[in-house]
Amino acid sequence: DIFVVIRPQQLPSSLSASLEYTQDEMESKITNARGLILSKRILEAMKKDVVKKQQEHAIQQRRRKNNDNNDIATADNSDEKRRYYVVSSGGHSNSHHSKYHPLLGELSKILQQSSQLGSAGSTDLSSIIEPVSPIWVTSCIQEGYVYNPIQYPKLFQPQTYHLRLFPKDTKFLVSVTGFVDASRYGIIWMLRSLGAEYTDSLKAKNTHLICCRTVNDENNNRNIVGGGPKYTKAKEWGLHVVTVDWLYHCMRYGYEEGCEEQFLATRLEDQPKNNIKKEEKKSSDVSVRCSMDTINIT
Repeated sequence: DIFVVIRPQQLPSSLSASLEYTQDEMESKITNARGLILSKRILEAMKKDVVKKQQEHAIQQRRRKNNDNNDIATADNSDEKRRYYVVSSGGHSNSHHSKYHPLLGELSKILQQSSQLGSAGSTDLSSIIEPVSPIWVTSCIQEGYVYNPIQYPKLFQPQTYHLRLFPKDTKFLVSVTGFVDASRYGIIWMLRSLGAEYTDSLKAKNTHLICCRTVNDENNNRNIVGGGPKYTKAKEWGLHVVTVDWLYHCMRYGYEEGCEEQFLATRLEDQPKNNIKKEEKKSSDVSVRCSMDTINIT
């Protein structure tokens, strides 16, 4: 796979647009994980490949005109099979990435030419060039698995707004519970990038517990969670027990004292009976796989 790293913009220290990485650091991280960084040399090789495909396509067209349909080779759209990722910390529209890297515009033209060979219409380059966040890169490398960035766009894709750091004068010691898929790793690395400290196990000195949503009640209460041992102890210790929407809020607007009250997590059985919906339904915002937490509480 080929990567393009957008140079982080210089912003006030209260914002985390760079997520504590430089362009050189991110490119080094990617190449160490056997990824390729887009270069002029790669573009030149792609151009030559497109010219070759155009020649083969012209030959096929002549054969078709001569009604010679035997032994007609099928164009090898290897560029469409290869994935191209644009790594950005956000702060602008994903459609404007070409403004921030000199080679992106040329890449788009080459891929467009290549994709049109053998097809009547143009191909949507968004299916080939994927915008991803530094959190996605870190999560994939650290966990050894290529996650689908579309599955959790708020974590794994760059946003139009600049991410905000947690205030340095406030302690954030955060654990999570119930997340059993890619969202768990995205949340963990996002917390660390914004300045919070993550703990795998829950302790009385923790400040926050982020719980996985499971169902909504008939009043569309989006704060219903599955509970579990971490949830029980966090409530006992008086910690902030919140849903992942609290993290998303802090990412965009920054942390304000008391903002946890908007995102308090609660178990379904703790809701008034007239507010319980018999048929569970998934959250319309983010669908995550949840389970009872099995991590020991210390």
